[in-house]
Amino acid sequence: MEKKNALEWSVFYIGLVVVLGLLGYLTYQSLAFEASPPDIAVAYRHEPSPNAPYRFHILMKNEGNETAEEVQVELVAIKNNVVVENAILDVPFLPRQSSREGWVIMTQDPALADSVYVRVISYKKP
Repeated sequence: MEKKNALEWSVFYIGLVVVLGLLGYLTYQSLAFEASPPDIAVAYRHEPSPNAPYRFHILMKNEGNETAEEVQVELVAIKNNVVVENAILDVPFLPRQSSREGWVIMTQDPALADSVYVRVISYKKP
């Protein structure tokens, strides 16, 4: 039977430390995890382009500890307390502690509206 050399022992111990560290980290994460429903924050900014002058960039951030599916976000333009136009963005999957982005395009100039706002319409838990 051959004796193992120093390189083999080094690789063994490095691998052992990595595996034990990973198991320790996963154990800690499973014990420290607190379930909380999806908590979706949403923001927008106007990003015109030559082909889409009324394009808006939508940023969604799930700050909860559960995934949200089928998220619907609505961008609304209001003038004289009447909805002038709205656009809806569907996001199929928004994992916990992550963000997604998308764009919506309106047909009218939102600068003519009194206010523009964005909101989450709905989502479901998987």
